Amino acid sequence: MRPPPDSIAIRGGTDEWTYRQLHRASGEYAGALAAAGLSPGDRVLLAAPSVPEFVVAYLGIQAAGCVVVPVNTMSTRAEVESVLGDAACSLAIAWHVLGSAVAEAATALDVPFWTLTPGASVTGATPADVVDRDRDETAAILYTSGTTGRPKGAQLTVGTLLSAGEIGAERSRASSADRIGTGLPLFHVFGQASVLMGSAYTIPRIVRFVDALPKGPTGKILKRAVDRSVLTRDIALGDVAAGRR
Repeated sequence: MRPPPDSIAIRGGTDEWTYRQLHRASGEYAGALAAAGLSPGDRVLLAAPSVPEFVVAYLGIQAAGCVVVPVNTMSTRAEVESVLGDAACSLAIAWHVLGSAVAEAATALDVPFWTLTPGASVTGATPADVVDRDRDETAAILYTSGTTGRPKGAQLTVGTLLSAGEIGAERSRASSADRIGTGLPLFHVFGQASVLMGSAYTIPRIVRFVDALPKGPTGKILKRAVDRSVLTRDIALGDVAAGRR
């Protein structure tokens, strides 16, 4: 069953996004990336907390056929420089209140920098068509914490994220009436694989990404999650804390 386009897809704080708004915003973000000269396969660093705009940028990057490289929002300039260089990123994007680490690292390596602002608006962007990819193509690169040495980039394929989404949806045993809360950061592998990707397989679901804790794929996923309006699950920390879910 497909939820109505004007039903709520994401709730974050007091903000609400409908499926129609999420679809258009993600498509426009993909269009802006293409207009800026990015091509399928280019790597894009993304530093943002668990806010709705993270989802828009994440899906937009994937829709453009690019590879998303999420980083911890508490990363230092040196850490961001290391990831930008190692992943050979073509663009760096950071949430507007994170500080200067990402911008300074991007400037030092001559990598273009964008600020992700509330609403994830991109001026004059035209929604782009989704770039579809094979299951063995890289969809995301996530870096290890570096506790035992220099952080290493783990390449996650389209198939990996699709499988993670299938497993997450199956194991959750959620019904269409459920609203499930999480404190997991979306820049972390579990937040992406279990929460975001798993939600793409749960029909229909409301999503609410709440940045309530300390700061800290692909064309196929977007087609399933946005074009067909089958995203996602609700993040309602209050319900979880109160034992209502």
